[in-house]
Amino acid sequence: MGKAVVKMLEQSHSGIETKHSRLTERLTTLETTGDAILSRQRSAEGRINELTAGISTLGSQSSGWWFGNCRNSNLNGPYEKASNGYGIEWGTWADAAKFSKMMIRRK
Repeated sequence: MGKAVVKMLEQSHSGIETKHSRLTERLTTLETTGDAILSRQRSAEGRINELTAGISTLGSQSSGWWFGNCRNSNLNGPYEKASNGYGIEWGTWADAAKFSKMMIRRK
């Protein structure tokens, strides 16, 4: 797939790190081979525009509003082995997955 440039804006706030502000500004380049979700990040305004235009994937493909194109990455879908986009899909996979699992680890 190539490379994607992700800019992480981090601001200093009197030397104290908070949830929404960090200490420095940096530019990070990530290798995105096999990534199907990086390009899905959008602003709240973009999500609102999609919802009002009626093209939200929330209802149409049983996916979340945070995706721009559910067929690239849909880990919320039901298990269906179909070519209609109604399944657990990841952009680089040929077939739908049987299940997905999210795990959260403490720092």
